[in-house]
Amino acid sequence: MKSYFDRRSRSDNAGLLLYCLVVALLAVVSWPMLPLASGHETHIKVEATGVRNPAGKGSEVWITQMPAGLDADCLADNAVGASGQRGAGAWERRGKVLVSYKDQPAVAECDAVADPNGSFRFGMHAWSGEVVLTVNGVSRKIELYSLQPGGVNVSLSDFPQGKIAPRGNLLDVALWLVALTALFWLMSTLLDMISFRRAAEMPAARPALTGVIPLSLPSLLIFAIVLMGTWPAQMSADSAAEWAQLHEVNFNLAVPVLPILLIGGPGLAFGSIGISMIVQIILLSAAIGYLCSEIGKWRLGLAPPWIAAVVTPLLPSVALLSSMFWKDIPFAAFVAILTAMVLDVLRTRGQALAATRFQVVLALVLFAIAATRLNGMIASALVALYLCYVFHPILARRGVLVLLAGAIAAPILWNAVILPATGRVQPIPEGYAGLLPMHLLSAMVAQGADLPVETQEKLQTILPLDEWKQNYNCLTAVPLFFRPDVQKARLGRDLLPYAFHAALQHPLVALHHFACMNALNWQISPTDGSIGLPLGIPPDLFVGPLSQYQVIAAPDLSINNALHQLLQWTLSETWLTVLFWRPALLQLMLVFMAGNLFLLRREVLPAMSIVPVVATTLSLVPLISSQDFRYQYCLYVAGFPVLVFLTAMVARGRLKPAEVADLRRSNRHQPRSPVPMSPSAGA
Repeated sequence: MKSYFDRRSRSDNAGLLLYCLVVALLAVVSWPMLPLASGHETHIKVEATGVRNPAGKGSEVWITQMPAGLDADCLADNAVGASGQRGAGAWERRGKVLVSYKDQPAVAECDAVADPNGSFRFGMHAWSGEVVLTVNGVSRKIELYSLQPGGVNVSLSDFPQGKIAPRGNLLDVALWLVALTALFWLMSTLLDMISFRRAAEMPAARPALTGVIPLSLPSLLIFAIVLMGTWPAQMSADSAAEWAQLHEVNFNLAVPVLPILLIGGPGLAFGSIGISMIVQIILLSAAIGYLCSEIGKWRLGLAPPWIAAVVTPLLPSVALLSSMFWKDIPFAAFVAILTAMVLDVLRTRGQALAATRFQVVLALVLFAIAATRLNGMIASALVALYLCYVFHPILARRGVLVLLAGAIAAPILWNAVILPATGRVQPIPEGYAGLLPMHLLSAMVAQGADLPVETQEKLQTILPLDEWKQNYNCLTAVPLFFRPDVQKARLGRDLLPYAFHAALQHPLVALHHFACMNALNWQISPTDGSIGLPLGIPPDLFVGPLSQYQVIAAPDLSINNALHQLLQWTLSETWLTVLFWRPALLQLMLVFMAGNLFLLRREVLPAMSIVPVVATTLSLVPLISSQDFRYQYCLYVAGFPVLVFLTAMVARGRLKPAEVADLRRSNRHQPRSPVPMSPSAGA
């Protein structure tokens, strides 16, 4: 042990410690269990009164979200019902949700150090009753009955704040920071000490074992089992709408047409959605196999590509969505293919880009990504610009034009000229164009921003200002947008200037809104509303073009039951939800490994393998509208194999300059052979 540390200079150890401290800080910020702002002692009392609306079917009260720092167990354990019974009889905990439906009036009280800017969210439906929320002695009565299912947010900022806690959470944050810094330092040190065989001694893996087909088989097998359990497909209301558009040959640009044609077309031609799902799982399996085969060309042995090929489809967050009729699944496959091609470019130090055929295929993949999701054009443009900037001497002018045409020009031409010219594709509905600016303006109203009179008058014509405030939820725009009293005819693109002007006037409010709205991408701790899988076709969707499938929707019930149990297990505990369903955790791990290569080992090119998945995340920042996990499905399909690759590169160990020179000479006549990165080669 001593000899190992003697080989490392003081600057290396100091750099490692500083790097681990920065990553630990990111981890603490990404898990706002103990936010710095939550230092106020708060007394909270929630009473389900038992009063029901005359038109209501019940008096239920559902609490689906609570302020950070408030433990649901605290409320449930201190609950008292009308019978005088204490404990969970009056208020029941169901996962992260508290519900009262019997022994009412039911009261739950708790003292907590809660986030003063946090909020409660109460569910609203036809069985909902009345609730009284009391915070620090001030009460507010809320009627929850609604024919339209939804919810209402009640912010603690609307109530008096309690006194500041004596120590706040600074000590807790400091302790977490120290513990995580030590953990990351230990991980980096162990990876440096316990490595695979050195790359100079590692022979190239045999193509027969690391080809695309062998590495695609694990995914194909697992996805086929999922399809058997959900035959002929999994479909949501969005899926049914897309299938109806395909059946009627009448589309609109709110849903990209390319994935509907690519995946749904074969199913329509052969008369079965199941055929579409077979096409989809073949595409997804081949993409994962291709990405793993590129990992196998980096002289890391057989373990990394096969670990990636087997574990990736075994992840519940990957397998359970494989038979879903959503555009996000082919989008993930295209991102995996793009990541594999970027790995090829990095491994050959750009020489792969010299081939015209490679440029054309890469441009087609960039186009497919841009035309498959609304944020795809941003992601494709970012990757294309990165490649053009780094490898422009190899690409030359023609290659740069080819990539930019595929990523930017062709998608614009496709959406603005080609599709409208068919007469079968309508523009994005005007109301949907106002979805995102409506959400931002709702944040301004909820935070009490001083808006111009003309802005307030405009908002008032769409929805009363009190409704804007009460129904704002920074995590999702869906409940506000789909309220029945929203005047959709007055909601459209003309809201954009109002939202832009408000953001310029109140930048902190806008930044807070976008940070919360993108919680899926950076917040490790779970948020509500991110997982929703039917694991089949719900009976209420068997109408119109889908009615014929009610007879043939016959999944294997034993497999379907196992899939339901698997889904429930992954959501049963917080740590399981974080492990399988929080993209932010995978993002942090990718940053940790890529940073280890880039900052500590000076191996630049392998670290850049995260560019495609980072680009997809950045493309979501201005466009995401809810916490739906499917937005980041591509991160698991393409990002997990990259994480395996980066871990193998870090654990491989450094090469001596002489070894690097030998490898360069041995590969001089094989420009596509894997060349390990060194401090000099990486630069």
